[in-house]
Amino acid sequence: MEWKKNDSGFYAVDESLNLEMGDESFHFNVISHERFGEEARLIVDTFDTYGNDKDIPLEYGGSLFYKGDVDSAKEIAEKTIAYFETNQNTLGAGRYDNLYEIKKQVDLISAEMERRKLYHQGELYPQGVHENRELETARKTGYVQGVCECVAAIGDDHTLGKRLLSKMSVTKDTAKKFASSETYKALEKGIFAETQEHNLEQTQTRRR
Repeated sequence: MEWKKNDSGFYAVDESLNLEMGDESFHFNVISHERFGEEARLIVDTFDTYGNDKDIPLEYGGSLFYKGDVDSAKEIAEKTIAYFETNQNTLGAGRYDNLYEIKKQVDLISAEMERRKLYHQGELYPQGVHENRELETARKTGYVQGVCECVAAIGDDHTLGKRLLSKMSVTKDTAKKFASSETYKALEKGIFAETQEHNLEQTQTRRR
């Protein structure tokens, strides 16, 4: 895979790779800037073959999928692209579902890389319960965070958000436990707030 260097003139590192799947192209962009400190960011966006953004809401265009060093961000992008090029039937027609599937794979790969890093540092045993629990927690956290980010990006379409939460078996309690505090707070003010109000109305109706 050959990374394309972008001449934005703003970032210290600004390189990209594309994943072509049918009539969609998924854009993987690794950037770094002094305001990020030593951290690099992996941004993923989706375009059709004509370069249009498929009317994806502005807040979801260019989603932040990973923070870490440049080499790790590139490795994660390359492994994610390789996975979907090998498993082309994994992605469907829905843009939210596809970005979610990509985010899920990014999280799985980054969790595995972190596990290997901890193992080499002597912080994980090569076998046993401790390693399995660490890896399972990392996977669960990445999975739930990915679902919650997709629901938050959907915004006010709570019907679609509820369907996604139900399909992915993510409850309010699960989100509170595994999602980042920032993402959970966004859902708490949106879709979870509506659910709580609906439950309260049902309770009041039964009491009448």
